Amino acid sequence: MSIIRRPNIIHWVLALFCFYPCVLWCGPVINEVQSSNTSLPDTHGQLIDWVEIYNPDSASFDLSGHYLSDSASNRIKFTFPAGTTLAAGGYLIVWCGSTTDFAISGTYPAGQLRATGFAIKSGGEPIVLTAPDGLTTIDEYPGLPIGTVGTVGRSLGRGTGSNFSVLYFYNTPTQGSANTTTGTEAIPLDSPTVSLPGGVYSSGQTVSLSTSLSNGIIRYSLDGSEPTDSSFVYSEPISLGMGGNNSTQYSLIPTAPAGNGIDEWRQPNGSVARIHVLRAKVSQGGRSSRLLAKPKVLLLDEPFGALDPGTRADMHRIMLKLWKNLNMTIFMVTHDLKEGFRLGTRLLVFDKPRWDPQEPDAYGAT
Repeated sequence: MSIIRRPNIIHWVLALFCFYPCVLWCGPVINEVQSSNTSLPDTHGQLIDWVEIYNPDSASFDLSGHYLSDSASNRIKFTFPAGTTLAAGGYLIVWCGSTTDFAISGTYPAGQLRATGFAIKSGGEPIVLTAPDGLTTIDEYPGLPIGTVGTVGRSLGRGTGSNFSVLYFYNTPTQGSANTTTGTEAIPLDSPTVSLPGGVYSSGQTVSLSTSLSNGIIRYSLDGSEPTDSSFVYSEPISLGMGGNNSTQYSLIPTAPAGNGIDEWRQPNGSVARIHVLRAKVSQGGRSSRLLAKPKVLLLDEPFGALDPGTRADMHRIMLKLWKNLNMTIFMVTHDLKEGFRLGTRLLVFDKPRWDPQEPDAYGAT
């Protein structure tokens, strides 16, 4: 039998974040890239892939003899023609597509060029700007999926200001200008490393968090909430225990009806089961990493089968409390019908014919 409970719980939830190297730019950069173009036709009305080159310097730059390509192993697919100059703060659009797919019916205006040796794969491939020696990389984008199913029409581009070195996905491309629309960070930062896996422990535990990022700041929460800039800053190992008065623990305190619809507290009989939900993220360089969505599903395979009846009932109650508070989905396998009907909001029952001469009226799997 399988139980599906929506939403669900999880013991340890960690975040993945993104950082793209920050450098001091000197010369042109790849500012924005789009494959699966749906809204920005070229001069001849064709929806072609494109690469935007930007010059952030205060002096013009001569691009003559430089190369643009979609391959780090074949960098010379397109050569910028002699006399190609990019003004200070200027933008240059390079339309990318074969003449077989997109015919050239006329010339392109100033500030636009046409590369016929490659197109940009929507599933992701590197975009490389190379110096005239054919070897030195001026700028390079990683091979990230730009316009796959559900994201057709978006672009990949740099941020602005202090986030100029960070890559974002933009649902509204800004061809020929700064990328000022709202974007979603494209490359997540390394997640914090946790010293202890999630699980059930019979005694208090100490958890350490670490990051490989230079000057990275780890922020965390213990109540299942998403860490923010005001959350705890990690500085020393975190003690998680069975005792103490801590509002960030989910505790199972038995109650008894008082007769007026209000539960009264009872002294626990023995130890009290508690669960800590730890979530963490990393910040670096004055910007806080985005936190990935919480896990959608927790899979459990007969998690309570070996517990005694009292402990099992306690774990049922604490799991229901977590399910209610954290708003996720539990998918659990059990062979106990009572457990299924107690915990499940939806039940999937798997059965096969059974024939037992000793119990001819019995049902269920053999």
